[in-house]
Amino acid sequence: MLGWKIKRVVLGVGKVIGYWRWFRAPVEVRALPFEGFVQIAPKTQRHARFKHALIYFAGPGIELLLFLLIAMGLGGFDALFTFTDDYSRIALQSFAFAALIGAVLNLVPQGVTTQEGYTPNDGMGIFLCLFSNSIDYANWVQESQKANQQENQGEEERYF
Repeated sequence: MLGWKIKRVVLGVGKVIGYWRWFRAPVEVRALPFEGFVQIAPKTQRHARFKHALIYFAGPGIELLLFLLIAMGLGGFDALFTFTDDYSRIALQSFAFAALIGAVLNLVPQGVTTQEGYTPNDGMGIFLCLFSNSIDYANWVQESQKANQQENQGEEERYF
């Protein structure tokens, strides 16, 4: 929706157990479905920092939206705190709070350093995007464009 290239979608962690392409983007399904990520590449520098922050916000944003939809479906925020013997209502209340807690925890700025480098969570990613240097995004766009050209040349060579 923002005009960026989706390089890869990863659902879960651990060993890859499934793989397919969806709208030309490779999708990997891994053994443990605890988390996931989308590897992206900007096509232009126009509003790149803002678009990147929106992409980071998408995960927690969906969790917040689920929380709100469930709360409204149950009859408002007061219904989330109502004691009941209805198991389906208890399940919805639990799911709503799990989504809210997941969103809030994911928005707390933090990151992880691995062998591949530093990986920010969504909260830290939003912070870094909004306060990063425009030159970094200009370099990222140039690198992405070079990679796209190399991919396109590779595809043309396969067809000849």
